[in-house]
Amino acid sequence: MSSVDLNNISSQVAVFLQIERTTLQDVWLAWTVIEPPAAGLLALSGDTPAFDKLDANIAEARDASKRDLMRYADLSAGFSLIILQHCGNNTLRLLASLIFDIIRKQHEHITERTLSRASVDRLRQNCIRNREEAVQLMRSGDGAAVERFWHVHLERMRDLVLSAYKAPATFDVLDQPPR
Repeated sequence: MSSVDLNNISSQVAVFLQIERTTLQDVWLAWTVIEPPAAGLLALSGDTPAFDKLDANIAEARDASKRDLMRYADLSAGFSLIILQHCGNNTLRLLASLIFDIIRKQHEHITERTLSRASVDRLRQNCIRNREEAVQLMRSGDGAAVERFWHVHLERMRDLVLSAYKAPATFDVLDQPPR
């Protein structure tokens, strides 16, 4: 890991995107372009310790989905960050680091908005199963298969998450809910 503190840079990136009136749709599109190839690269790397970290994240997320939904939201975003931190491509890791806080905050916000919906629990459990399947594909070393699988999963998640907002939602870097 570099000695450069990316927190300040990512804060500046978030402010820039907010000034540009960037929507969550725009950020999610970028995420769905970046993360699936990173998952494919991770699969090709055979990085067993990274797979173990992903498995640990899944186990913790399963527990949090029953006890602490905000923790679950952070773990969901964290699963993606683990993929990008261990994919073996520094540029993808950097790009993901610059927008990760936006993704994490959006996960938290949508979780707050849907806490009382029973149907959302089924969605959370399905997401956990999809993460398990993605890790199995990664462990098999089939980069192309995991990339395709994860791309479809992220597109589905993007569509579900964004459907919770009535209009294109810009984000607020001061932790305010999207408008």
